[in-house]
Amino acid sequence: MDQKLTLTPAPDAGSESSPAKPLTASEKAKLRRAQVRRAQVQHRQRKAEYVKKLELDITHFRELIALTEGEAGDLKKENEAMRAQAQLFGITVSTAALENSQQPTSMEGIEAQIDRLLDPSQQTPAFAASQAFGQVDTLPQQPAEATDMFGNIDIDDIIVSLKSNDELRTPVFSVRSSTSDPSASNQSSSATSPPTSEGDFQLSTDQEQLAVNFILSLEHCCWDHFCIGDFPEHPQQSDDFRGHTLMASTFCMARAPEAVYVGRKNISATSDCGTGRGVGKIPPFSFEWPSTRISLASLLGLASSLNPGDKEITPIQAWFELADRYPITVLLDPQLLQVLSRELNNVVKCLYFGAVIEREAFESVVGRVLGPDLDQMMAGAVIEQSE
Repeated sequence: MDQKLTLTPAPDAGSESSPAKPLTASEKAKLRRAQVRRAQVQHRQRKAEYVKKLELDITHFRELIALTEGEAGDLKKENEAMRAQAQLFGITVSTAALENSQQPTSMEGIEAQIDRLLDPSQQTPAFAASQAFGQVDTLPQQPAEATDMFGNIDIDDIIVSLKSNDELRTPVFSVRSSTSDPSASNQSSSATSPPTSEGDFQLSTDQEQLAVNFILSLEHCCWDHFCIGDFPEHPQQSDDFRGHTLMASTFCMARAPEAVYVGRKNISATSDCGTGRGVGKIPPFSFEWPSTRISLASLLGLASSLNPGDKEITPIQAWFELADRYPITVLLDPQLLQVLSRELNNVVKCLYFGAVIEREAFESVVGRVLGPDLDQMMAGAVIEQSE
């Protein structure tokens, strides 16, 4: 019995006429999840790159502002030194001459005034001196001994230290003036330091550094969270997102030499905010390097840019909240700040974007160390007087 076999060609998978196999519901969901994951990865990558660029821009503009402030301070010191030198030769500077020199007339530009003052055909030496310094007195026959005109100008603004703190049992940043004695960094402020404004109270440089060092001591948990490539001055930029830009410690590490990063990495290779370290297990060490001045005004700008949270507070915000509650003369007691640093030591932690303190723990420590704030003190005094 003969059998006939009929062969039917299989449909071509690449043919346009062949119908596509419909996807099941589970396959569609799986494909959708894969698309969402890719979109999330791309979004996180773009966000990290954008935040990193913002951090570098903030650091760059911060350096420019600090440089401009430093140059303005140096120019002011040079101006005062030249005025003092002029007075040694009997040339007094009148207030009217200073006001006129700061307010040029609208009819004559600055360049024209300079050309006129420097043109010997249009003025006499006495006229030039009177225009530049005001009233000219008779010069002494033997001028006073010449002094160094720029001897009082500080070339290096501050010295940053990163070293082990025996009381806190952890490395801590600190700052001091480049001309001061390191052993006298915790002493009372000097009356000769130039004042800076903290509300209505004028702080000296030493007092300001005392407040800055208190803030830096509260940021101790992030001492090794900075790496090469986090700042525009570094030769190679890092793509890693750090999130520590809005910290006082960032001012310190922005000017740190590469040797500090290398030496710090040999001591602690953590550099991870989520990795815990045993307290007191870091061997003693010390690094120092020059840097630009860290002012409370710049830190106030950082505190103002952060939204005060109900559950957490940054060390910078903590200082300015204390300054609002208590008299500044009370807060500037070095022993009091040392006690506050020690009591707040165990409640400070890093949440991947810098050091923070739980609000409840902060209020508990402040109430235990400082007692009621100024408003509560005044309210209690009013109640006692009424009784």
